[in-house]
Amino acid sequence: GVKPAVRRAGKLGDGWIAAPDMTLEDALELQGIYYNHSQSGTGHVCMMKDAWVGDTQEVAWQEYSPYLMDTYRYYWTAGSPDYHGVRSEEDVAQEALTEGRLIIGDPEQCVSQFRSWQNATGCDNYLLRLRHAHAGGPPHEAVMTAIKRFGRDVIPYLQ
Repeated sequence: GVKPAVRRAGKLGDGWIAAPDMTLEDALELQGIYYNHSQSGTGHVCMMKDAWVGDTQEVAWQEYSPYLMDTYRYYWTAGSPDYHGVRSEEDVAQEALTEGRLIIGDPEQCVSQFRSWQNATGCDNYLLRLRHAHAGGPPHEAVMTAIKRFGRDVIPYLQ
């Protein structure tokens, strides 16, 4: 399970990367387990997040959500514990799964969402998942545009 692996990482002083679709509540619980079992104090926490930046939140959702939802359905079907509250594949929808899980929107919204995660977790290291292999996209060109946009319009405002 996830909790024993997080405990083990803490005990070994190994790093821990939080799953990209984890809620803040679950991330805080596992981060607490990690730090409570960290004996050497050398471990490193990284929050992996599904993320997309667009001109507006609506545009970001239009560009990203088809691939994101296909991936979430894949994980739900595979029995991922992150979807324990979802009862049917039809319930795997943006409203049910993404509140607080993602960094998505226009640049200002993305900055605000990062800051919320930083303030709650104290973590300042993030790994962004922009492309979903299970869903085949978004296309490479769109991913490259999003990377440039995060670098230009979001990350400088987090330092």
